Amino acid sequence: MIKIRPAVFRRNIRSLLKRALTKPVYILRRKGKKDLVLISTQHYQELQRYNQKAILTSELTEHDVELIHQSSMPEGHSHLNAELDPILK
Repeated sequence: MIKIRPAVFRRNIRSLLKRALTKPVYILRRKGKKDLVLISTQHYQELQRYNQKAILTSELTEHDVELIHQSSMPEGHSHLNAELDPILK
């Protein structure tokens, strides 16, 4: 991890762009606060892959609910059904 001030970034932009391909480059502002991060496209895409969208159950369609009801766990995980018993009763 590299932390630098904006003036240092401007003076060394080429080398810092190259370094950002392998490590995040933090650009500091007021009181050493990390305001910006320069990362590679590959790193950004990895982060996006892990960015999950949560939805409310009220947003599910009837079709979605039906698919959930029809789903089942593989046999090797049937012992986990015991965890649902208190919820479903």
